[in-house]
Amino acid sequence: MKSKFQIILGLAIMAIIFSSCGQTDEDIQMEKDILGEWTAYDDDGNVEISIPVYIFKTNNEGETYLNSNRDDMRWEIVRGQLKVYYDEAPDYYIGYDKYNSRSLFQIKSLDGNVLKVTQFYNDGFQANLEFERD
Repeated sequence: MKSKFQIILGLAIMAIIFSSCGQTDEDIQMEKDILGEWTAYDDDGNVEISIPVYIFKTNNEGETYLNSNRDDMRWEIVRGQLKVYYDEAPDYYIGYDKYNSRSLFQIKSLDGNVLKVTQFYNDGFQANLEFERD
């Protein structure tokens, strides 16, 4: 009797773990809503010159650029986090991992053409950013 209970409990725990790893319906909708070109602005309405422009395309493909450097990337939204991955690290600093090949944002809100996020850096620093769709 005890081993049946342990098996059922183990299966229930595994189901909870695996169900919490995937995308929510909100994530899937947000992936559709985020498509386009996004530029970061500071509180005074000026373009953030140290933050790349993000271009989110269909099939989780995209590009970023800062000045004239264009870099291909892949992206996904999982549990309200926007994750950006590069095959080759860009020349400009994106800062989530020490290899500069991943970027991580916690999405605070996406309202029409305004995206508010917190960007995380590998040194523990966080920056609140506001992007507007071009």
